[in-house]
Amino acid sequence: MPDSAERLVILTDDLDRATCLAETLGAAGAIETRLVTDLEPISQRPARTFVDIDLSSGPSIASARRWLRRPSIAASTKWILVGGDDYRERTQALALGADRIVPRPVEPEEVLSDLRDIMAVEFGSFLDRFENTRLAMGLRAGQDVLASVFASLPRGESLDASAFDDAALLIADALAEEGLGNWLSTVQLHHSSSFRHSLLVAGGATCFAQFIGAGRADQARVARASLAHDVGKALIPLSVLDKPSKLDPAEEAEIRLHPQLGYDLLVKSGGFSDDTLDVVLSHHEMCDGSGYPRGLAGAEISDLTRVVTIADIFAALVEVRAYKPALSHASALDIMAGMGAKLDGDLLTIFAQMVLGEHGPSAVRRPSLDG
Repeated sequence: MPDSAERLVILTDDLDRATCLAETLGAAGAIETRLVTDLEPISQRPARTFVDIDLSSGPSIASARRWLRRPSIAASTKWILVGGDDYRERTQALALGADRIVPRPVEPEEVLSDLRDIMAVEFGSFLDRFENTRLAMGLRAGQDVLASVFASLPRGESLDASAFDDAALLIADALAEEGLGNWLSTVQLHHSSSFRHSLLVAGGATCFAQFIGAGRADQARVARASLAHDVGKALIPLSVLDKPSKLDPAEEAEIRLHPQLGYDLLVKSGGFSDDTLDVVLSHHEMCDGSGYPRGLAGAEISDLTRVVTIADIFAALVEVRAYKPALSHASALDIMAGMGAKLDGDLLTIFAQMVLGEHGPSAVRRPSLDG
């Protein structure tokens, strides 16, 4: 199986110059930056190696070539930075074995978008090993829908609601056969947080519906809404969305736009049910009125939205990120219990029972997930 965290190495002859690239790549994985003159081995084998050197310097080229021949580096894909349209630098990059050429100055959104798309292809290839198991079919369908979101929305194109409907049924079937544990552990292997998070949320929310005995149509309704919940993030810059450090106030404000953006986009596309639209708009609302974008509280928030909110927070806590380890399921549930009145206590109790493998929900208020 692939590693659970994307590992990237930057080889450079100028640490100061490589700082900008390291900051960009920090949104995509764990970064190790090394001078090409260093002799010490890297700590772990990377999936990708970025070479940021002076391609007119013979000594730098020779040192980089020695690094790229090391067994720990040789199997990684090589992304080599060049000076724009400089033909000589491009030729030298190809001579070094470049799999991909990155023009300077680096455009963070282009690099991160390319990485996200490549990670999706790699995860698809990983799923191909399972052929037509229900788990692979459900994950592939979910990823394909998310890929269409990231490709279509930034270009102003509409989304196909029927694709979400079809994927939702396959996701429900996969979880019914394989269970939440297999779904979560497999999704955690996806190196793109853009895909990973929505698939984790879809798994948690849909399994919740199955745990309380909802019918297949209601399971699919939950899967569709949870898969769509973050579509508005397709319009948030990746350098903000996946920033590996604390967001500044302006970035926080930009992130908080995604529920309304997603809602507006799905309304414009047409064909999406009212409950899906409500989840997309309201999944950051809190039961005590402290959420956003509308500050809803209590009965103003539907049970379906409350379930997706719980699955959303759980996924954020247990998923691997470049800047934090994954929490255990029990630790994540403890943190959520500490949120008190922000979350629906009855639904959180059932969700915890499901995650911890108890055989049936206790006698607390059951949610209404029907349309």
